[in-house]
Amino acid sequence: MKLLSKNGLLVVNKPKGVSSFRIVEMVRRLSGQRKIGHAGTLDPLASGVLVLCLGEATKLSDYIMSEEKVYKVEGKLGERTSSFDAESEVIEKVEVDPKVVTKENLQSLLDNFRGWIEQTPPMYSALKIDGAPLYKLARRGISVDRAKRKVLISELELLDFNIPFYTLQVTCSKGTYIRTLIDDIGVNIGVYSYVTMLERTRSGSFNIDESLLVDDKTTKEDFDKKLISMESAVSRVLPVEEVAYELAKKISNGYLLAEISPELASRHECFAVTSFVDGSQRLLALVENKKTVRIFSQEFWSK
Repeated sequence: MKLLSKNGLLVVNKPKGVSSFRIVEMVRRLSGQRKIGHAGTLDPLASGVLVLCLGEATKLSDYIMSEEKVYKVEGKLGERTSSFDAESEVIEKVEVDPKVVTKENLQSLLDNFRGWIEQTPPMYSALKIDGAPLYKLARRGISVDRAKRKVLISELELLDFNIPFYTLQVTCSKGTYIRTLIDDIGVNIGVYSYVTMLERTRSGSFNIDESLLVDDKTTKEDFDKKLISMESAVSRVLPVEEVAYELAKKISNGYLLAEISPELASRHECFAVTSFVDGSQRLLALVENKKTVRIFSQEFWSK
C-alpha cells in the first residue's frame, strides 16, 4: 500500500540570500505536497540546514525543533548595526586596537557566554509582542521592551581570528539568537561586532552532509533520493516502541494507551509507537506523559 502524498522529512541546504518561505514553495512544487512545516527557519542572510516536515511529518516538527543547533558564524569587530547583521546600516563605529583586542582576550571573554545565559531578543526578529512581529516595528523605527530569556550555549569555539573578523562554532539550545550573541560579545569586548556570515551546520541529528541544495535545477528525482521517512526520522528524535498490529489498530481508533497498555504508557516520558503493516514499519502515534498526543493518518493502517 502506497500513500498518495509525500510524507517525510527533507534536510535542505538553504543558500544565502533566499528566504525560508521561498525554499518551502520550491519543495511544494517538487513534492506535490501542500502541507509543509519547518523545524526552525533561517534568515535570508543565513545559509545551511533547514529541516522541512512534509504532510503527516508536520506532527514531528515540535520535537525536532526542540533539539540543539550548531552554527558557524563570522563576526566583524569595530561596528554595530541595528539588526546585528549585514542587512542594515552601521549605527556605531569604533577603531579596533590590535594591541587591546587580541585573540587571547577574545578567547577569555567567550567563557562568559558558555552555559546558561540570558539574552534579550533583537528587535529585528519574528518574535511577536501584542500580535505584532518585532521586525515590523523595527522597520518603522519603533523599539519596545523585550523580556530576557535563558538559553544554553553548550559549546563555543573560536575557529579563526583575523582582525577585524573572527569565526565561531556555536552549539546552542532552541531559541538562541546568534545575532544577539555576536552583538553581546562585541559590547563586552568594547568595540562592537555584527554578523557577516551565518551557516547552520546541524539541527538536532540532521546535518548538512545529508542535505539537498534546492534551486531551479533540482529535480523530483533529487528530492525523492533525499526524502527521509517518518519512521527513520522519529528514531533520531525519540525512543521508539514497536507494538503488535492489533494493539496498533486500537490506538489508531482512539483508545487511550494508558488504558489498553498501562505498562507501555509508563515506559518513557515521551516516545513514538510503531507497528508493522504489510511487511514494513509504520509510525502510529506519539505519547507524552502516558497520553496519546498525536495519532498519524488512518491511511497507514488500512489494508
